[in-house]
Amino acid sequence: IGAGSTTSADFAALIEQQTMTSEFIDLLRPETILGKLSPRAVPSNIRIPKATTGTSAFWIGEGKAAPLTNAAYGDMDIGEHKIGAIAVFTEELLRRAEPAAEALVRDDLIATISQSIDLAFIDPTNAGVASVKPAAITNGIDDDEASGTNAAAVRADVATAYKKFIVANHPLASGVWIMHPSIALSLSMMQNAMGVKEFPGMSMNGGTLEGLPVVTSTNVPGNAVNGYHMVLAVQNDILVAEGGLVIDASREASLEFETAPTLDAKAPTPAQLVSLWQTGSVAIKAVRGITWTRRRPTAVAVVTGAKYQ
Repeated sequence: IGAGSTTSADFAALIEQQTMTSEFIDLLRPETILGKLSPRAVPSNIRIPKATTGTSAFWIGEGKAAPLTNAAYGDMDIGEHKIGAIAVFTEELLRRAEPAAEALVRDDLIATISQSIDLAFIDPTNAGVASVKPAAITNGIDDDEASGTNAAAVRADVATAYKKFIVANHPLASGVWIMHPSIALSLSMMQNAMGVKEFPGMSMNGGTLEGLPVVTSTNVPGNAVNGYHMVLAVQNDILVAEGGLVIDASREASLEFETAPTLDAKAPTPAQLVSLWQTGSVAIKAVRGITWTRRRPTAVAVVTGAKYQ
C-alpha cells in the first residue's frame, strides 16, 4: 500500500489550488449503534458467574416431605478486543494540503473504526474470532422471518419477538429495536383506511414502536430486495467493555506497508519494512478497545426479511 503523496490520485484533491476548505465534502458514515444504546458497562478481562438453571419451589402436603431442589452455575468471560488502522502520507502532503491532511486522515480513521464496530456488533454472520474479534450480538440467534408486509404483519412480528422475551423472563422495559432507516421510514408512513398513522411514534430517524424505543443505522444487514433485519435487544443484558480510543502519530516508525501485515510480536517473522524517517513520511494510528457479549443467549430477537410497506 503506497503512502499518500502530492502526486497520488487519491490525495490530489487536497492540494489543488481551487480546492476550498469550506467545500471539502467529508465521507458520510452512519452514527454508531452502540452510541445510541444504553448497554451494561463492565470492565475488560473479567469472569462473571451466572446461573444456568435456577431452583424450584413446590407445594407440600400435610406431613409430606419437602422436595429437594438446586441450582447450577457457570462462568462467562468478558475478554478484551481492539480495532484500529494506520494511515501514512508524505510530509510534503502534510505541509501543502488544504484542508490539513493530518486532521482529515485522523477523523476518517475514527469514522471508519466506528463503522467497522457497528458491522461487527449487528451482523449475524460475524461469529467472532478468538482473542481478536467479538461475535455479533445477533450471531447464533434463532431468527423469525417477517410474516408479511402490511401493518398487521408488523404487529404480528413484534408480538412474536415480545413473547420470546416474556417466556425468557427478560425485562421488556430495557428493550430497544434496531432497524434500517428505510424500514423505520416505511413504518412511519403506514396509514389505515381513515388516513391515520398506524405507528404514530415512528419516524425515519427512529422513535418508538409498540412501546419500545427505536434506533436506526444503515449498518443493519439486509437490502430492499430481500428485506432487512429488525433486531430487538435487552440493553441490560448486553455487556460492553470499552478501552477508550488512542490516536498516535509518528515520523520515526518503520512499517510493513500491507493491508494484511504479517508482523506478530509474539511470533515474529521477517518482513520488509519502510522507514518513515528515511522516506519523509508521517503515520497516524487510531486504535479503539471495545468488546461485548450477551449476558444470556435469549437477550436478542431477530426478524429477517422485513419489507414493510
